[in-house]
Amino acid sequence: LQRRYDMMKADLREVQEEVALQEDKILGAKDTIAKLDAAIASEVEDIARQDLAIILTHNDMMKYSQANLEDERINVDLTSKKEQIQKQVEIDAEEERQLEK
Repeated sequence: LQRRYDMMKADLREVQEEVALQEDKILGAKDTIAKLDAAIASEVEDIARQDLAIILTHNDMMKYSQANLEDERINVDLTSKKEQIQKQVEIDAEEERQLEK
């Protein structure tokens, strides 16, 4: 009976050692998972920063494009007014010539 008890105790020790080994592996895996989570979080932050930079750049480009469109519209308006004034000057000059005759 004592020998059987000693064998069972030895078996229990082996099981306890195996459990301790498995617990160490689990702790190591949890540590690895935590490190991977931190790396992923860092990558997500980097991507978010890049997205924000892209959005800000796009907004700046849209503002610049809008300003260029406005400048172009103003130039077209000024050119049109200049042409109207030139035509009116020509008409006035012609009318003056007609009156002088």
